[in-house]
Amino acid sequence: MIELRRRYNPDGTFGQLTLEDGSVFATVERPWLNNQVGVSCIPEGIYTLVMRDSEVINRTTRGKYLRGWNVANVPNRSFIMIHIANFPRNVEGCIGVGLRQGFLDGEYAVLQSHDAFDRIMAKLAIRDTWSLNIKADSQ
Repeated sequence: MIELRRRYNPDGTFGQLTLEDGSVFATVERPWLNNQVGVSCIPEGIYTLVMRDSEVINRTTRGKYLRGWNVANVPNRSFIMIHIANFPRNVEGCIGVGLRQGFLDGEYAVLQSHDAFDRIMAKLAIRDTWSLNIKADSQ
């Protein structure tokens, strides 16, 4: 199972995505705003990741990928993708990925997002579906 451990704050939600092989990636999401479409991260829980065609994947990868991983079965939400992003404003309820967290243009962000996305796509390509467990970081 893939695990996403989050730290919530008013400006955004940052976390750590750990794949089954032990690979770790940084994540960025919108703050928790009661699961409101387009402005909130999704609720904690266990979800299924499935591949689907996505314009956001096409756009953020500049056409390198046409499909990406969709977080399925989210209550009252749809089209929640894992994609390239640096800041909470770069996602509308989706999950942005990077290789690490740090500062970009004086703002807290995930960094090396394109590299992280390429690595995630390669590592997850071995299966058609994955389980994703999203929970709060206890630290």
